[in-house]
Amino acid sequence: MYSSKRLMFGLIGLTALLTGCNEEEDTTARIVPPTPPSGYYASPESQPDNTPAGSGTIVFTGSGNFPSYIAGNAPVKTEIALSNPSAFPVAITQIRYVGTSGIALVDDCAEILDAQSSCTVTLTGASLNPGTISGSLLILSDAGAFDKDITLTAAPPPIELPDSPTVFIEPPPAPPQAQAVAPPPIEPDYAAQRRSAILDYSRNRLQNRMAQGPQFTREPEQPIQVKPDPISYTVTDPNYLRENTPSETTSFPVDRTQILTMDRMAWGVLDREVNSQLPGLVKIIVDEPVYGTDGAHRLLERGDAILGRYEPLQDVGDTRLNVCFFRIIRLADGAHVYDQGDDCFAYAVDAMGRTGLVGDIDNRNLEKYGAAFVTAGISAIAQYGATTNAQQDPGLQGAGQSLNEQLGEITSKILEEQVDLAPIITVAAGERVGIQFLRDIYIRPPEPKSGQAPKGDQQ
Repeated sequence: MYSSKRLMFGLIGLTALLTGCNEEEDTTARIVPPTPPSGYYASPESQPDNTPAGSGTIVFTGSGNFPSYIAGNAPVKTEIALSNPSAFPVAITQIRYVGTSGIALVDDCAEILDAQSSCTVTLTGASLNPGTISGSLLILSDAGAFDKDITLTAAPPPIELPDSPTVFIEPPPAPPQAQAVAPPPIEPDYAAQRRSAILDYSRNRLQNRMAQGPQFTREPEQPIQVKPDPISYTVTDPNYLRENTPSETTSFPVDRTQILTMDRMAWGVLDREVNSQLPGLVKIIVDEPVYGTDGAHRLLERGDAILGRYEPLQDVGDTRLNVCFFRIIRLADGAHVYDQGDDCFAYAVDAMGRTGLVGDIDNRNLEKYGAAFVTAGISAIAQYGATTNAQQDPGLQGAGQSLNEQLGEITSKILEEQVDLAPIITVAAGERVGIQFLRDIYIRPPEPKSGQAPKGDQQ
């Protein structure tokens, strides 16, 4: 195998030899720099001072407090005057408000505030909630920074009290009138009476059913009783199995409180980052309790450790890392499950239950094609240099052709060695991992010492 560094330095030197044959000597006359004027290198103390003898200032006129304001009402305004009482102008670079949101400003100030002149800054404030909005009006200028405190106090809206109750005064009794004639009898509304009776019946029936508690809406169906026909065949198997019928016999009933069957899963987080470039171990920390098959007893607690191992990816295009687990260590009592053989009793799945872990994939394209690409480029440059200088030295064309063939063989060999590099997957620490069991696991309960009865049998 060729040494990469020696090969690179040798090819670059040969390319420079081939392409440097037609370089010509630079005969361009040198340009003499101009002579600096007199006094160019004089010290700063000798230069005339054109800065003004003094500087201006800015004075605020106005309290900076907004008038009384009620939260939720229309915005209110206040004005602050900026004046320059000095004899020198002031260059204003920025006018802005700094503080709690809810206040905006506009101004009519020019970039230069002349001496003995002034301008106005108008502040507009509003708030939906009661409280105080405070900030500062900041002026940046060549004379320095000036600020003015701004305060907007939003009072709560007044509470609207309900109107006072209306007092009705009874009018005086009407004078007795003549006896009125009795109105004609009203015919009964039979339709309304019928609707009322139906509603009363439905209400009483619903109350009776609610008082009796939940009931079946219909009677459960009775199983169909099939009576054998003694004429056609005879039942002889006491276990209701016919002769020569394939069957499977179940196990005896077992205590499932200490068993993790294959249908159970454990979930945890990856303790440390995994890089598949080399084989290694994986540690999973259980982050939620795992119950037995009966669903009542905790067999694995938070913090229990599950250890596994992984192998590097083998083929180009692999994107999932296969992890199998061979040991469980319980944190509470130190009980553990350990597979002494090469087979594992569980494998890893991702958050969606798919086999293998996913992460960042490095397909190693630079390692596969980087050296070949550089070698091909050097070959092209060498061929171009040999062709260009072939007229001056005919032997260079043959040398360039030979070099091009050698570099082509080197490129083919590099690609042949590097093209089958397997990708590398990196899984970050903290990734959620599921553990799918491949066989039933029995967690042995503690046994009492000889001569002592279990806690449940003590009188």
